[in-house]
Amino acid sequence: MERILVVNMNYMGDALMTVPAMSALRRAYPNSVIDTIAGTGAAADVLKFVTEINAIIPRTSHSSFGRCRQLYQVIRNGKYDTVVILPKLPAYALTAWLTRIPLRAGLSGTGMDAFLTHKATKSDAHLADQLLAVAESVIQADRNCMAPGLGKEVKDECAVELQEDVVPNLVGIHIGSTREQKRWPNARVEQLIQRIPDLAVVLLGAGERDIDQATALISSCKHSNLRNMVGSTDIEALAMVIQQCRVLVTGDSGPMHLASYLGVPTVALFGSTDPKVTGPYDSRSSVIYKSLPCAPCNSHPSCNGAFTCMQTIDAQEVEAAVRLYFPE
Repeated sequence: MERILVVNMNYMGDALMTVPAMSALRRAYPNSVIDTIAGTGAAADVLKFVTEINAIIPRTSHSSFGRCRQLYQVIRNGKYDTVVILPKLPAYALTAWLTRIPLRAGLSGTGMDAFLTHKATKSDAHLADQLLAVAESVIQADRNCMAPGLGKEVKDECAVELQEDVVPNLVGIHIGSTREQKRWPNARVEQLIQRIPDLAVVLLGAGERDIDQATALISSCKHSNLRNMVGSTDIEALAMVIQQCRVLVTGDSGPMHLASYLGVPTVALFGSTDPKVTGPYDSRSSVIYKSLPCAPCNSHPSCNGAFTCMQTIDAQEVEAAVRLYFPE
C-alpha cells in the first residue's frame, strides 16, 4: 500500500486550496494512506472536513528549523513512500531529500528543483491549480474543484443546528483579514448593511480587531435583522453558519475558500492580491477587483496605509452583486 505525506499550508485559506490536489491523490490511490502535516490552529482544523485525508499532523514549531526537524521525523517514522510538498519552501524539499524518501514532488522554479524527483511547472494560474499540478506530476488526475462536503458527523450536526434556527435570505459578511490591506473599510460595510434592510445579515470574523469593528457596526447600523457572531465561532461553527448563507461577502480570506468548499457563493472583494491566483475556486462566485496600477502589492503596499484599492469598492456595487443571488 502507498503511504503518502502531503506537506500542507499554515493558513486556513491556503489549506483549502490544497483540496483539489488531495482529492486527485485519493482518486488515484483509493486504498492508500494519505496523511498531511499542516499549520496548527485553523489550517489543521479546517482540514478535518476533508474526507480524503487519513490523518492530520499539526506543526509543533513556529521556527523554520523546528518545522523541518519535525517534518524529517514524520517522514522517517511514518515510513512514507511519497511526499508531496505544496508550500514553495526549499527547506522542506531539502528535508525530504535528506530522508531519502523515494518520490518527492513539488513546484519547480521555486528553489526546490535539485531536491525533487517529480516537478510541476510554476505558473500564474490559480494557486489551487498550481498545487493540483504538483499532484498531477505524481499521478494522472483530472481537475477536481472544491466539491462541497463535510464529514458525515459534521453534516449531521449541521442539520440539527439548522433545523433549530433557520434564517431565510441570509447574507454573511466576513469583516476580518490577516492583513489590513485586504480589509474592506468599516464605513463601506455599514453602508452595505443599510442598503439591504430586507435581507438578514450575520457578521463573521475573529480576533480583537474584528470584535471591535463588529461592535461599532452593531451600535451604528439601523437594521432589524443583524446578527453578530464575530469571535464566537470555531471552524465547525463557522462552516455551519456559512452553509446557512445565500451568499458570503468577504475579502481575500480563509472563510472565502471555506465557502467555495461548502458550495456557497461569495462576493469576493480584492485589492492588494490577485483574484486570478487566490480568488474563489468555483464558478458560482463573483469578484470585485479594481486592479489599480499598484496592484497587486500583496504584503508590501506602497500607499502608506491609504489602501485605495479597497476604499474604491463602494457599497452600491457590492449590493448589486449580492442581489444577483436573490432573484425576485
